[in-house]
Amino acid sequence: MATEIKSPTFPESVIDGTVANWIKKKGDSVSQDEVIAEIETDKVVLEVVAPFDGQIL
Repeated sequence: MATEIKSPTFPESVIDGTVANWIKKKGDSVSQDEVIAEIETDKVVLEVVAPFDGQIL
């Protein structure tokens, strides 16, 4: 079953961000809390982590 992964909460002064880097690609296995992507804003780079063990679809 597929699960939507939401971006981390942005700091109060940040309005939007862009996926700067996909760490994992389609078909890769991931462990809970493993970094799968990075979102870049004008002030900070935030990590997106896997909420549980699984596979990127």
